[in-house]
Amino acid sequence: MAKEAIGFIDNKIIEFEAHSEITTERFVPVMDRLDDFSEEIKNGLLKLKELSEGEDFSYFNDNVVNINKSGKWMIILVYSQRMKTLIEYKMLKNIMSAFQVEFVRVSA
Repeated sequence: MAKEAIGFIDNKIIEFEAHSEITTERFVPVMDRLDDFSEEIKNGLLKLKELSEGEDFSYFNDNVVNINKSGKWMIILVYSQRMKTLIEYKMLKNIMSAFQVEFVRVSA
C-alpha cells in the first residue's frame, strides 16, 4: 500500500498506510433512518416529533448520531457539545415523555 498520510507521534514524523476499505458517508437525519431503529425507538421518535416544536425537533433530527434505550434508561449520541446542550435544555422533558424513560444521557 502507498504511504499517503503523514502525522506526528512524540515529535517524530511518521507515515501512515492508506486503507482503501475506510470510507466516509454523508450524514442522514434520524427521521430518514427510522428503519435502522427498533419499533420502540421508532414510536418514540414519532411521539417526540408530535410533542416538540418544529425548530427544536430539527435540532434533534439533524444532529443525532445514535439512540439506545434499555428499560428506563436512554443514551443519545450527538455531533457536538453545543447540540448536546441545546437538546438537554430544550427537549429533555419531551424526550423522557416520548420514550417513557426516567434517565436520559446525551453525549457528544
